Amino acid sequence: ILVNIISEMHSDDRTDLFKYLPYALQQAVYADLSPEIQQQIQHLARYPEESAGAIMSSDYVTLSPELNITQAIEQGQDPNVLNADGNPAIIVAVREDSPRAFIALAENPKTDVNIESLTGETPLMYAAIEGNLEVARVLVNRGAQVNRLGWAPLHYAAVKGQTKMVEFLLEQGAFPNAPAAEGSSPILLAVSSRNEATVRALLKAGADPRAINQERLNAIELAQRMKLTSIEKLLQSSSVSK
Repeated sequence: ILVNIISEMHSDDRTDLFKYLPYALQQAVYADLSPEIQQQIQHLARYPEESAGAIMSSDYVTLSPELNITQAIEQGQDPNVLNADGNPAIIVAVREDSPRAFIALAENPKTDVNIESLTGETPLMYAAIEGNLEVARVLVNRGAQVNRLGWAPLHYAAVKGQTKMVEFLLEQGAFPNAPAAEGSSPILLAVSSRNEATVRALLKAGADPRAINQERLNAIELAQRMKLTSIEKLLQSSSVSK
């Protein structure tokens, strides 16, 4: 009955009513509303930046704009639910550079710091590609896995030439020669970033410049194709010394 009443209300009145409903009732009613009405409520609620509604899945979180993430989790919100875009709240917080939301999620024992998005990416992979060392340290301290099959955080850092991040991940035990899903090594990806410092960091850690991907291309050959003379010389020198 309540669903029918809310559905017939004006959108502004509907949103105001939702703010005063108990959390459990909000979840139950919201789930039965049409997608169009759900979208209207989400828009009119105007969640403040870093609030639970701004970061966590709107399919489950209470619609009170004042509710923070810790409160939402305490009231039953699952922090590991994927949103409509296929991302968990902690990845949204990293991607949107919302430090308070990220800390609230990362420090909560209910949050899985190794959770994958629908595309198979982890929070640490997002931190790696953005070069966010502060976030990466928090995640690793919480148990985030540095190594994984296929694409790993080191690949993401290398492809963007995030030298400091590459060094950090290597210090944490990242495998310097781990192949990505299509076979590319971190050093091949580092060459594609054109960042010589990143290439040096990987060579120092034992990366093999002659490791090939599925196209049988190695880092030296890529440097030649891209006409990166200084990087090519560096790779050739390292290859000879080995």
